[in-house]
Amino acid sequence: MSSVGPATPWIILAVVWLTLAVSFGLFFSFPIFFIPLVEEFRWSRGLSAGAFSLSAVVQGAAGR
Repeated sequence: MSSVGPATPWIILAVVWLTLAVSFGLFFSFPIFFIPLVEEFRWSRGLSAGAFSLSAVVQGAAGR
């Protein structure tokens, strides 16, 4: 079995941290894009908010 260098755990931690930061940033930035999405695609506000709410419930049920 090969030995792991002293920097490897820190590199893994940095990559995981960046991945989580980007994914949470994208998820929680939805309100910023809500009005432009509704106007661009001519969706109703209720349908758009309902779809986002449903995705949040499904992600919570899936344990994400």
